[in-house]
Amino acid sequence: MALIAEKTGKRKDAEAFRGRANRLRDAINAHLWDPIDQTYHSYDCVEKTRVRCITYSNQVPLWARLAPPEDARIMIERYVLNPRKLWSPRGIRSLAADEPLYNNENVIKPYSNWQGPIWPHANWMFMHALLHYGYPEAALDVAERITQLCIDDLARNGMMHENYHAETGAPLAAPDFISWNLLVAQMIEEARTKVFKPDPGQALWRE
Repeated sequence: MALIAEKTGKRKDAEAFRGRANRLRDAINAHLWDPIDQTYHSYDCVEKTRVRCITYSNQVPLWARLAPPEDARIMIERYVLNPRKLWSPRGIRSLAADEPLYNNENVIKPYSNWQGPIWPHANWMFMHALLHYGYPEAALDVAERITQLCIDDLARNGMMHENYHAETGAPLAAPDFISWNLLVAQMIEEARTKVFKPDPGQALWRE
């Protein structure tokens, strides 16, 4: 919103939005970062506690460039690039493989399964987090794996799906799905050139 306000000449609004973003950054780092687990966690507003579960949503602050570099490095190497956690032969899982709820069932009840399967748009976010924090080879690997999943699906089935089996690459829920899967069309180019299209602006975190 700060970028939009700047582009439309509303400098005061841009400053206000940037200030709000900075306050959100500080709150996320203060309340959602767990120094013991060395990762961000979701927060249960009813129980008033962090939810200690290794899931894709914990990694969103990395995509948003909120983590200090050293925290991000530890988090990426401990969870994202760990085959026992989020790293799979087909991309990055939506839930760590050693979590009790991990599965790759083809279900929508009423929502699609975020307990394991590969989601292309989530992997697009992971890819840019890896690029930003200095893991270009892993970022390209993710881009190539996700692109191959969608190409194979198109070749065999004439369509894309919303998510894919993290171990086999088999298409799962929501056939004839397009939407955010269109991000896949530019993943390899972005990984190779290290360009974010569109660029969200400068990182909120500052050394």
